[in-house]
Amino acid sequence: MKALLLLLLCTVGAAACFVLRSVLRGRNKRRLLRDAHGIGSSLSEEIGISVLCSGIDAPERIDALLGSEYTRFETIVVLDAGGFPDEFARLTARYRMIRVEWHGSQEFPTSDIRTLWRSRRRNCRRLVLVDRPQRADGSASEGSVTDWNAAASVAAYDYLLPLDGRTALLPDAVMRIVAELGEHPAGAVDAVRSRIGMPVALIARDVVVEAGGFGKRMLRQVPRRRRLVLWEPLAGRADRAEAAKRARVAKNMLRTAVIAAFLATGGAVAAGYWTGAAVTAAAAVVAGAAAYGRQALAFDESAFDGKTLP
Repeated sequence: MKALLLLLLCTVGAAACFVLRSVLRGRNKRRLLRDAHGIGSSLSEEIGISVLCSGIDAPERIDALLGSEYTRFETIVVLDAGGFPDEFARLTARYRMIRVEWHGSQEFPTSDIRTLWRSRRRNCRRLVLVDRPQRADGSASEGSVTDWNAAASVAAYDYLLPLDGRTALLPDAVMRIVAELGEHPAGAVDAVRSRIGMPVALIARDVVVEAGGFGKRMLRQVPRRRRLVLWEPLAGRADRAEAAKRARVAKNMLRTAVIAAFLATGGAVAAGYWTGAAVTAAAAVVAGAAAYGRQALAFDESAFDGKTLP
């Protein structure tokens, strides 16, 4: 019995160390990219990313997305000029948008796109504005999915990154994804997702086309060997007040869980309950690794404030 319990502890400890190693590796790579100014122009030019925005019309968030140093990158914003004329006019004036010709896409048939706009400003030419009908509450007629499909139909690059109004990318998320993709052969990765922070996933255009557009559980259609998982945050909540509140609650709960697990382990050992001791010790190892991982990510969280909110 003791041998089995020891094996359990070793297994849990090894798994926790693996996750922690992945978290620290991602933190170190992100720090390297952040400290290396101008590195965006030297990353692989074979990887292009189109960010598809639904429910995002705040200029400060669009400015942050356009601030990426990576060159093969564009931001596509979907907005209803009829339902939100003031917001649409503000964006077209701010970014000097002009209407351009668009003849539709055979890959993503969309009949509800009214017009397509691009910026004349030299530093904002990676911005595309799509005018399509939306409900008065700001959501698309069938949710964000239809906005993403409309944006994908005009996207120029092979990787698509959908965002909704609740999700904000970290300032260096695009370069971090490109740097990770660059470590694999071209076309070897169809999806990139993060297991920390707000859910966000980069998906190859061919996968979305084959699925007939964006939908639920799309990542399950991608074989595991063609998925890339990052143990680091790529996005957070757009509502920074709510995000800070949730972070404080999670931190306090995790700290309490670690202390309780270690105390329970000591009590179980003193009473001779080795099974209970093994279980609580395993929980303590996992909770401790999670706490240390959170501390390792504090460098990234400190750079994610209201001024750089994308």
